[in-house]
Amino acid sequence: MTINDLIDFSSSSNPYADYSRRAVGRMATPMGKYAIVGLTLKGLKEEFGLTGDEVFSPELQDQFFLHLFHKTLDKGGDLKAKINRLRGVWEGFKYVSDEELTNAIKNI
Repeated sequence: MTINDLIDFSSSSNPYADYSRRAVGRMATPMGKYAIVGLTLKGLKEEFGLTGDEVFSPELQDQFFLHLFHKTLDKGGDLKAKINRLRGVWEGFKYVSDEELTNAIKNI
């Protein structure tokens, strides 16, 4: 699918958003390898200067992840603050140990 297709797919008026409201009690539209939600994807489209016709390829998803990861870390603070911010961006990081996230920060 293209970036624009996914932005449309994840819009609040789409069945996917309704499904997430029922399943988790709030609108959550994670998509792709890194569970990027629709609103974040829309922002990435603008930040990268994309037309929206680009395919949401594994390579583009990797670029988006690295961009978001570094952008989150670049807000400063100590290691604990960085870990907490990463957990605020990615739901899945709430279930990863501090040690594993520390290693990710050092290796990425």
